[in-house]
Amino acid sequence: MPNMIPSLAEEIKKYNPEIGDYNSNIINEHLNHVIRFSNGLLEVPMDLYEAYKASRITEDQLKALARYEWL
Repeated sequence: MPNMIPSLAEEIKKYNPEIGDYNSNIINEHLNHVIRFSNGLLEVPMDLYEAYKASRITEDQLKALARYEWL
């Protein structure tokens, strides 16, 4: 399965351009994805990543991620 994090990062960046450019990602000990942007880090909870992969993430959830608020 391809890594969907770069495309998720682009979606997040639409709502917060100041976050910078996608650089890389890792999976931490909580199985959350940690995305490294040029201006910092963003932890994406596993359930939101799974919702994104299944095309079930909402615009409100994407906006919340872009503001560093998790629903």
